[in-house]
Parts: sequence; C-alpha cells; structure tokens
Amino acid sequence: MNKYFRCVWAPVGLSLVLALSACGGDGGDDDPPATAQSISGTAAAGVPLAGTVTVKDATGQTRTSPIGNNGQYTIDVSGLTAPFVFRAEGNVGGNTYVIHSAATSADVGGTINITPLTDLVLANIAGQVAERYFDQGQFSGVSKAELDAEAAKLKEKLLPMLQAIGVDSSIDLLRTPFTPLASALDTALDQIRISTDPSGHVATITNVVTQQSIQDDLAVKAAQEAAPDKMDDVGNLNTAASDIPKIREALLAFSSKYATGLPSTGVLAPLLSDDFLDHDQGKDDFLSEAVTFEDLVGAKFTNVVIDAIDYSDTSRITAKVRFDVVDSDGHVTERGVDFRLRKGLDGVWRLLGDQRVLDIEGAVLAFSGTYASTGGINPDACRASGFTFWIQDRDDSNNGGDIAYIIVTGPGLPEFGLRFNAPSTGGNWRMPGNLEGGADGGNFHILTSSCQTPLLEDSAIAALAPDASYTLTAYTVTNVKVPLGDEASGTYQLRVRSKPLTRAELLSASFPTFTSPASFSAFTAYQGGELPLVVTGLTPYTFGEIYLYGQEAGGNSASAEKELLPSSATSFSTTLTLNLQSVQGKTLRVETDDASGRHFVTAYDHYPLPSPPP
Repeated sequence: MNKYFRCVWAPVGLSLVLALSACGGDGGDDDPPATAQSISGTAAAGVPLAGTVTVKDATGQTRTSPIGNNGQYTIDVSGLTAPFVFRAEGNVGGNTYVIHSAATSADVGGTINITPLTDLVLANIAGQVAERYFDQGQFSGVSKAELDAEAAKLKEKLLPMLQAIGVDSSIDLLRTPFTPLASALDTALDQIRISTDPSGHVATITNVVTQQSIQDDLAVKAAQEAAPDKMDDVGNLNTAASDIPKIREALLAFSSKYATGLPSTGVLAPLLSDDFLDHDQGKDDFLSEAVTFEDLVGAKFTNVVIDAIDYSDTSRITAKVRFDVVDSDGHVTERGVDFRLRKGLDGVWRLLGDQRVLDIEGAVLAFSGTYASTGGINPDACRASGFTFWIQDRDDSNNGGDIAYIIVTGPGLPEFGLRFNAPSTGGNWRMPGNLEGGADGGNFHILTSSCQTPLLEDSAIAALAPDASYTLTAYTVTNVKVPLGDEASGTYQLRVRSKPLTRAELLSASFPTFTSPASFSAFTAYQGGELPLVVTGLTPYTFGEIYLYGQEAGGNSASAEKELLPSSATSFSTTLTLNLQSVQGKTLRVETDDASGRHFVTAYDHYPLPSPPP
C-alpha cells in the first residue's frame, strides 16, 4: 500500500505527508465586502479554516455560512438581534477547530475576525470557555465596552511578542482585517497556542518558539488585571518569522517532485536530512518506497501548522508541524501530525520524519461483523466501537533497549492502560488474553458493542474529546522502562483524531456494504479462485481497503487485498483471487473512513475449522 497511514489489516509504508500554506495578512483587499446588514472577516487558526461560520443572536436564532477561500466569510445578520456570537468550525493541519468571536450592533457592516485570540477574548467576557458560552446562548455580557476592554487587555499581554515580529501596536485583534499569506499578524497566529484546563476556567497561552507560557484566569475581568503577565520572551521570534516560510518552501519543494509523476530517489534524496527517520524507516528505506507513492502524484500539501521550532541547539534546529494532504480536486484525503524538519548548517530546511523508533498509529474503529464458526452462527451483524492501536518495530537495533511490551494509557482506556506484547516473528504487536478484541488481530479495544456488555456507558464515551493524546511507554521483559526517541519523558505521545461511537450512534451508523457476494450465505459458498466483489457505501475522498483471506483444510492459506484510493466514488468493483481449492475458513473485509477519520469495517468470517482468522 502507498497510503500514508495504514489500514486495519496492512500497516505499511510511512506517513510522509506535508503541507505548504499559512494564514495571515493585515489589510483587507481580499476580504469579502460587508453590506449594511452583514458582518465579514477571516476565520483562521494559524492557517485558514475550511468549514462554516454560525452566528447566534441574543434571542438564540442562528444562521450559517460557508467559509470561503483563505478563511474569509460573510454572514447576513439582517433581522437578528444584537449582540452576536460567532462559531467557526473547520479543519486545518490535521485538527478540527471550533473557535469563537463576538460583535455588537456597532459592528454590523464591518469586520469581525474569528481566531483563537478572539475566542479567548469572548471566554474572558463569559468567564468560561467560549464554546460553552455559545451553547448556552445568553449573551447579556457582550457589549462594545466589554469587547474592547478584553481585546485590549489580551493585546497588552501579547504586545512584546507582537511587536517583536512586526505587528503594529495599534492593531485591533477583533476588527483589523487580515488576509492569509500577507501579514505579521499571521506570524503571530502561527506561533501562539491557547489551551484551557479541564475546569474550563483557566487558559494557557504558549509561544511555540520560546515555549514561554502565561495563564489567563477567565473569571478575572480586564479592569481587575492591573499588571498581567506578558509574553516578553522574544528570543528567536524574528528568526522564526523568517524560517516559517522556508519550512513551507521545503515541503513545497518535496511535493513538487510528484507534480506530473513519480520521481527518482536521486531527485528526492537532497530534500531529506541524512538522519531522516519516519515510522522507524531510515532515509534509504524510505526513498525506496517513496518512488512508488502513486497517491502523491498531482496532490498538494497544504495547511501547515507549526507546533514547535526548537532553537536550543543551533546545529540541530528542528521544527515540528501538522498538515493536510489535498488531491487535485481540492479534497483533503489525509491528515497527519508530528512531522519534523531540520535546518542544516547551510541554512536549508530538509525533511526529518517523525524521528520515532517505532511505527505507531492510533485510531477509532467501528466494526460490523457477521460470522459462522464451530462455536455457533451469528446471522445478524455484531457491531462494536472502540480504539485500535498499531505498533510495529521495523528496526529493533535503534530502540535504545530490548522492548518486550508497551503500555498505552489515555482517555477512555483502563486505569492501568492496554498492554501490547512484541511479537516473536515481527508484524503487529497484540494485546494478550481477554483484552484481545478480535476484529484486528488483538489491536482492537472495544468500548461498546451491540452484542456484549459495554465497558463504558454512552455518557462516558460521549464525554471523550476528539484529538485526545495517548501515551506509549516501553518496557523490557524485566519491567524496566526503555526510553523512547527524543521525547523528554521517555515516552511517545500519540493523538487520536476522532472519538469512538456511543452504542446509540453505533446502532444507527452506516457501514460499507457488500452487494457482491449478495449475502453472507453467498460468501460461505466460496471455495477459492476468483471472487467478484462489489462494495457500496464508501466515503468519498478517503482511503479504504478490501481484504480476502482463505485457508484450506490442510493448512495452506493465502490472502489478497485491494487498496481503495481517494475518489468521488461511493462504490467499487473488483475481483480478488486466492490460488486455493476447497477453502474451509475464510474472511472478507472492507474498510472506509468517515469524514472524521474513523475506520468503518464490515466483515464476513466463516470458520467451520477451529483456526482463527489472521
């Protein structure tokens, strides 16, 4: 397979996907014109959002408008009652963002931006996270005086940083128009990250270059903050402002090699650092696969979000980024995180990979399986939802220790985590004993199911957040911790983009469907050779896979698969062949992703033999 992230049954290759554009720009030449009854602006979170803007008025009425090119929006507020609160929802750089802003009647006909900074301004007015405030719909605290006061206080906190990178001190964070790829304000958005503690009452503002952080108590109004902490560590901010475009240029240089076809290793090699490592593949091994990545031909790498630039060692300056991959029709086909680039002593940025000594991925899996075996027959599909983690060790010589097992901990998992044991013959690591879910060879941890008691109630699953972080800790056979990679904690952090389905969502979900074979019974009659297949219910512009496995009574086995590349199609036809006769046990599976990155799997398993599927 050539896809960057592996499907359920065939983890291969590496996740090299990159991106090139940013957000920014003071000056509103490209802003959509606002009428006397509308409000316009830019929705961006380091890069422009792709999604929608919803306005909610003082009476709870809402209107929604799509976000246009470069994050620009215009929304009609005629007939609505001020004040207004805005919500921009969209994807950028591998993440889904929900950010907010606000306006009063004085802003109608003008500009209101929606950024993480305006979200924080609104949160300070509300005394809680802006998302909850929008949902509650009680906006009595939103006045022009309050908006101006909180925006001015936030600017005061950020001003040393803003001025260091050339932002005019007179800027209005709410109302100054900006256009992506054009301004110092964009550089500020590239470098600022805002997070909120679990209580929703304290926000932390972090500069990804200096790693300086300050806290903002949302319950304290601007007038009460006489001498707030300021983002006054400005070291390397100008250098970063110069480096960020070069980082994007390095990614663009790589993607351009696939503009019309597959490049040679000699063309790609100069764009990679000598110490390149990605998903436990070094430079040479990666290059040998990269020249087969047909999925990259004609694709664009866009929406780079800068997560960090480390200037602590001038000989090893490193940036960590997130990205989207966009096909020739403008559809996002893949997203990724934790990719790194390094600045050489010659000043040139080159690709570095994720620098991890393991090939790892985590995702949400929804499974619908129909089976027959010596243990009984399940004529109706059994559905399950939970987490699936893939761990492979392609090169055990670079681990820094002999890893025997890994513990994965994080939201929704058992208190002491999930244990994955290193296989003696290579391949996917598996959970032992009764933790083995079965749908993915021991990689699937089921949270809820239609045919067994759930581990978590729907309310607990619904409370899980998307883009949650999970920790992987490695141990030797004698339970001694093995430090992983260059992470200070000696662990790897792995983010899971979406959250699992609740049981209610699982029962109503749409899964891909086999229309050929026409039924499970028809599949049980398959004895080997060619098997014509037709699948419907695929999600457009996502990766997928069809997989067929068979086993003869004597023990011979074979498998075949077909990768489904992103396209507009919702159905697919193919023929898979197993060079077997009198097949006894067999498996047929299809996977498609939904728009949130969840893997949806439909499976037929027919095992009159006692042998399990692979």
